[in-house]
Amino acid sequence: MSQDGRALRRRRAAAHPDGSAGGSGAATSTDFPAAALDTIGRSQLAHVTLADIGRPVLHAASAAGVPVAVDLQAVTDIDSARVRTFAGAASVLFLSGAGLASGQRLDTLRAIAGRFDIPIAVMGMGSAGAAMTADAGESVITTPAHSPRPVRSTLGAGDALAAGFLASLAQGMDPSRCLRRAVLFAGHKVGSVGGTRGFLDAAELSRLEADAGRQPAMRQGSAQPGPVRPTE
Repeated sequence: MSQDGRALRRRRAAAHPDGSAGGSGAATSTDFPAAALDTIGRSQLAHVTLADIGRPVLHAASAAGVPVAVDLQAVTDIDSARVRTFAGAASVLFLSGAGLASGQRLDTLRAIAGRFDIPIAVMGMGSAGAAMTADAGESVITTPAHSPRPVRSTLGAGDALAAGFLASLAQGMDPSRCLRRAVLFAGHKVGSVGGTRGFLDAAELSRLEADAGRQPAMRQGSAQPGPVRPTE
């Protein structure tokens, strides 16, 4: 898995003897069949949310040296013990900016990526599109929302954004292109009603990308702002 020379960092969670990854009220490895946890070591990455049930997965991935993608969803308290546990182990982080004022979103993304030294952090911003930092908060890339069909329901939009990004990243695409494809994937998803409807397969997403045109993302917060074109 390549990211223009930056391999996903394998990060370790603070492990407890019970198999948890720190924090209170943690689930243990007994909440998962051993066979299920064993497969994590053969995976490209593990994707978890902040739910306690994800703690054994976080620990197993960390122990196996498998990169972890974490979805903080709409969490705003980046100093909580739960966020520290999960974000501290994340190679890729997703969070929602829906509950933040527009002027706070990019600062929050920079702050959390910098605080935990996260290689890639992505924020969904609804109708404003999405933002990403791929350098631990030093700069931010944004891409506008793209809805190829009328919006019918935003249920599952954040999950679709993460899925589109990670699927593209797993194919070795540059993070800026992953962001654009993720926005397209989520933009198509919200044209359907229901959390399990409206998903594209790989070929359909590539066609949508070609139809939309690979518009350059805009870098913000760097010394010399300018367009960042996705690599092929």
